[in-house]
Amino acid sequence: MARQLPCLILGFLSLTAGAAELASISVTPQSVVLVTGSTRLFTATGTFTDATTGRLGNATLAAGGNHTCAIIENGTVRCWGQDGAGQLGDGAPTNVNVRVPVTVTGISNATGLAGGFEHSCAVLADGVVKCWGRGSEGQLGNGGFVASTGPVTVSNLVGTTAIAVGAGYQHSCALLSSGGVRCWGANGNGQLGNGTTVATNSPVTVSGISSAVGLAVGGNNACAVLASGALRCWGANNAGQLGNGGGGDSSTPVNVTGITQAVSVAAGFDYNCVLIAGGNVQCWGSGSNGQLGNGGLANSPIPVNTSLFEDFVALSASSGHTCALTATGLSVCWGGNGNGQLGNGSLVGTFPSPGYVSDINGAIAITTGSQHSCALLSNGALRCWGLNQEGQIGNGSLVARSGLPLAVTGTAMAVDAGGHHSCAIGTYGRISCWGVNAWGQLGQGSGSNTKPVVVVGIDNATDITLGFDHTCAVLAGGAGWCWGRNDLGQLGINSTSPSQTSTPTSPFNLAPVLAMAAGAYHNCAVLQSGGVQCWGQNNAGQVAYDLGTGVIVPFPSTVLGISTATAITAGFEHTCALLASGSVLCWGRGDEGQLGNGGTANTNSPVTVTGITTATAISAGNFHTCARLASSEIRCWGRGDEGQLGNNAFADSSTPVDTQNDLNAAEITSGGFHSCLRSQFGSVRCWGRGDQGQIGNGGLVNVGSPVQASIVSNVTALDAGRSHTCGLLQNGTLQCWGYDEFGQLGDGGTANSPLPVVARGLDLEAVALAWSPGEPFMSTAMSGHVKVESNGNSILSARYGPVGGGALVAAGPDTDGDGVADPADNCTLVPNAGQLDTNSDGYGNICDADLNNSDLVTAADYAILRSVLNQNASASPTAADADLNGSGLVTAADYAILRARINTAPGPSALHP
Repeated sequence: MARQLPCLILGFLSLTAGAAELASISVTPQSVVLVTGSTRLFTATGTFTDATTGRLGNATLAAGGNHTCAIIENGTVRCWGQDGAGQLGDGAPTNVNVRVPVTVTGISNATGLAGGFEHSCAVLADGVVKCWGRGSEGQLGNGGFVASTGPVTVSNLVGTTAIAVGAGYQHSCALLSSGGVRCWGANGNGQLGNGTTVATNSPVTVSGISSAVGLAVGGNNACAVLASGALRCWGANNAGQLGNGGGGDSSTPVNVTGITQAVSVAAGFDYNCVLIAGGNVQCWGSGSNGQLGNGGLANSPIPVNTSLFEDFVALSASSGHTCALTATGLSVCWGGNGNGQLGNGSLVGTFPSPGYVSDINGAIAITTGSQHSCALLSNGALRCWGLNQEGQIGNGSLVARSGLPLAVTGTAMAVDAGGHHSCAIGTYGRISCWGVNAWGQLGQGSGSNTKPVVVVGIDNATDITLGFDHTCAVLAGGAGWCWGRNDLGQLGINSTSPSQTSTPTSPFNLAPVLAMAAGAYHNCAVLQSGGVQCWGQNNAGQVAYDLGTGVIVPFPSTVLGISTATAITAGFEHTCALLASGSVLCWGRGDEGQLGNGGTANTNSPVTVTGITTATAISAGNFHTCARLASSEIRCWGRGDEGQLGNNAFADSSTPVDTQNDLNAAEITSGGFHSCLRSQFGSVRCWGRGDQGQIGNGGLVNVGSPVQASIVSNVTALDAGRSHTCGLLQNGTLQCWGYDEFGQLGDGGTANSPLPVVARGLDLEAVALAWSPGEPFMSTAMSGHVKVESNGNSILSARYGPVGGGALVAAGPDTDGDGVADPADNCTLVPNAGQLDTNSDGYGNICDADLNNSDLVTAADYAILRSVLNQNASASPTAADADLNGSGLVTAADYAILRARINTAPGPSALHP
């Protein structure tokens, strides 16, 4: 049997995709009052109940005290559970426990993990070690003694290469490629192994270890497997956990008695276990909870055999229970079970003999936390069981503990396809891209990739758009970022130098964005104000630059005459905008009728598309454009020689034509020379060019009207690239079809496919949410950004299949222009940002109708007002009457005059403090 790394730091595991099922959705904010014409970002979160969660290849798994971390195929790290010291590493405030996985910031190439009591560590592909969480004892190894909510680099490993890392109660250790071991952190029991008991915040060398091949770090001790098969341990020995037959603590490594064929080692808080060549497991140290597995509850200062003889291949130890994997993929646990951490269905008792975990088959990794356990299955699913008060099971539930394995779950994503690459938004706004990368359009390094890689530096994306050789994203809050090719100014950085970059950059002076659209070599953005800005190549007027065409515009330029845009789309060299009224404006290249105005001339000024007045969505291909109408019909215009207009005529049209068989369209997307729609029932139909398989029905011929794609009828999001298409299914699976020479289908190969194939390597535990606003009150809902167009009340729903969650949205005018809608404004007559309402009666001091400061607006107040205005008792005062200084407006000055006349200051009187 080949030697293996200890279970706590297992690496290089091969996984496949899983699926996800959403049980509930909640939307925040749940109730809000908006100014008519304003835009607000809403977010949705879900509770997942799936049996398999897609966590893909090369993954490792590590449980800490009350948290768990895992690596997915693209090298990112996800953690969940207790976060009181920042041990989840996502940079968020501490003391917010997380029940579903969050992304550790700044790590994209992890190969191994370790979970300490309140800190975590990862070893990266380049041998660097990073840690995060509690650092009060120096356990982060970065030279400090403070906590960190994000990864920090372990110092003093320069010139060495770490191949594994381990984390204990308050210390950490790294196994080096040289065979040496270095440790850092607390050292009161000699657990750093350097012959002292002095704590250190940077790594020190463990004495006498030069041929280590395995490492495990326990509560206040550590052990190393040597190349010879011997085992050495150091640190605390209060329960006999050094395995040398007795004695006190040792600050240098000692030999574990009788161990000569060690394969891997697992370290618990005050006991240890070793996997022996041949599959046997032996344990020593504290046995008070039955964690030694020999059927008893006594401590043992030397190794004893477990009472179950299986062909074990991996094991993990914790504070009071132990778990192991068999060669057949079964999980076995023993020890304390007060919170169900043994996974046998019980929530009580002590089990000093090994027993099988329920419902676990095909496991390839196992890890144990303080009072919970997790297993990684060969199909990519993660299962956890035991204590869940801090969310360490990771399934999003409020169940305090579970004696049976539950599936770990995640959150939502979206997808977009470009020229020869594709991208998807995963959990917490992380973007992964795959396909051709000649210009850095994948957002990481160089070289094409047939499986997804993570875009560096973006963690909160809400929308993505892909050009031919570049990519842009909209972040939460409205910032825009672009990367990839820039020789024609397509990144908008006010220069064409550099000509390309794989690092996301912000376009020059770009206003807050609602959504963006990328053409072949240009971009346009719908602003949160309703305006439009464009940049990049302008040879046909597609940027609508007011100084003419034929020039490169490397900075965002405002498109004149548009102030109510709600959506934008860009073709090869033309652009179209959807207005709040339902009409569509287009500009740029028009030689094939793609502007839809009945002509074929280019224009750098927007022209109105003929006959479109109720559009709800638009999408542009290379030389054609399609719109979805409020009636759910699809109309297209422009080039049609390959069937891309969908009217079975195979001819161009400079005005919109009806697409056949399209009466239930929910979404429209146009590729280079084809288009697809998603029906209201989740099915997909495509038409147009099909020579690369982009129709998705198994054929390679052009199609003149919509035909069914061979994808199951539960698609929640859809996007078409130049010659390929991707659809996101309700279960979280992403499928693509069509041209694949550059790996843009994401399935790990480069063969075209006329049938959908599964994109691999994504964080697929997620779903795409369909935002459903009330119409016409809310005209736009894109990636959670909602723009209200008229006064009223409505429900905004985030839906996934039959499951939905909603938010109550009210809108009204803003009479005084202070940014607060009248229904929520305590003073609608004058701007009142932050103004005092001294008597808390709902009326701001400068607009306070409680003239006698009784804390109520009553008939007595109106009598005072009539008296000041010299009106009789039956008169009804008006706003014009209250304009005492004759300025034409009722302002603070008028209320000052009014209160001066009655000798009363704003706020409560002496009788009403």
